[in-house]
Amino acid sequence: MLFSPKVHRRSGPKGPSKELIAAVVEMKRRNPRWGCPRIAHQIMHAFGFEIDKDTVRRILSVHYRPESDSGPSWLTFLGHTKNSLCSCDLFRCESATLRTHWILVVMDQFTRRIIGFGVYQGIVDGAALCRMFSRAIRGCGLPNT
Repeated sequence: MLFSPKVHRRSGPKGPSKELIAAVVEMKRRNPRWGCPRIAHQIMHAFGFEIDKDTVRRILSVHYRPESDSGPSWLTFLGHTKNSLCSCDLFRCESATLRTHWILVVMDQFTRRIIGFGVYQGIVDGAALCRMFSRAIRGCGLPNT
């Protein structure tokens, strides 16, 4: 019995019918901004068939592939236009003695590596920010354009 030549099917629900799958996929294709709850409601309203939003989600995850005519993301677009793209983050930290320190972190966007950081104690003005940036990119030169 362990290696029986007969194929045993599992008992229980067999899943949605092919017609229901086709209707859900076609509705999503015609209305790409509609979510699973709205598609479930529209199918119930149009066909009188009770369907759960989770069933719609499972159908779409298996049978629906959106058309990718929207193009690349902004990060991909900017990353391909320049040889290197850096991002900067400026934030404030309080020390144990309640002194304010400003930290500037410069990170390469493509490799997600930290290039450097600059620390400044006190109020940050334009000249202090330029010094922090120069300290952060010291040794790596100017970004490639």
